[in-house]
Amino acid sequence: MINSLIAKSEFVGLEAAAHFATGGESPMLRSHESVLQQFMHDKSQGESARELQHAVLNEARAQCARLFKVAARDITFLSSATEGINTL
Repeated sequence: MINSLIAKSEFVGLEAAAHFATGGESPMLRSHESVLQQFMHDKSQGESARELQHAVLNEARAQCARLFKVAARDITFLSSATEGINTL
């Protein structure tokens, strides 16, 4: 039997399903719902929320840099694996 790192109940919409296609369509964690809701709220505020979005992005970049023990300037976020491959 395979043990999951995260319980199935922590995902949205998997109560009665198994999900194997993790490509670009992986199930969302329940813990991400509030973050997505906040992002959509901020985005709907238009230009006035741009500074907030950049602050959140920079904090995420700083957290990843600490995790990987690199400088924050060395961390970038891509919209997709395709973008990353094309960048190379």
